[in-house]
Amino acid sequence: MFLKRNLKKQIIINILKILVILIIMYLLLFYVFGFYIVKNNNMNPSIKSGTLLIYYRLDKKYNNTDVIVTNNNIYRIIGTYKDNIEINNIVLVNSIKEEGDIYFSTYKDDNSKIKYPLKVNKDEYFVLNDYRLDKNDSRKFGSINKNKIKGKVILSIQVRGF
Repeated sequence: MFLKRNLKKQIIINILKILVILIIMYLLLFYVFGFYIVKNNNMNPSIKSGTLLIYYRLDKKYNNTDVIVTNNNIYRIIGTYKDNIEINNIVLVNSIKEEGDIYFSTYKDDNSKIKYPLKVNKDEYFVLNDYRLDKNDSRKFGSINKNKIKGKVILSIQVRGF
């Protein structure tokens, strides 16, 4: 009788431990970190289609050159609050050429109503694709609000077959 009660107690304790672990994993995977599979080559050559990205959701302060995940795409931040952006074959941020490896010339989107120099407003970010020939970025739609950002990419894993 005592052994049966002790065994039941151990089973209940083990089930509770498993539930706690599952809850912690759920919180980490869906509230702290996020996953995104790149579906296009707008960040080529730094991030290719099929790459699995892991992003961090809790840090809401983003800096220039951070790669971010939005509701529908990934971008590199070029300008933050009060930055002045100018584009004419190159990108100037506050009259200084943008940092990092730039593989493509950057041209304005002639079909856009964005006027340069553009000053980035509070709680907004000016974002560009690394593949600058794809102008579906801030050159087309302007700066994005911080509320549209899901998180900052912290890890990329090249996955085949996605």
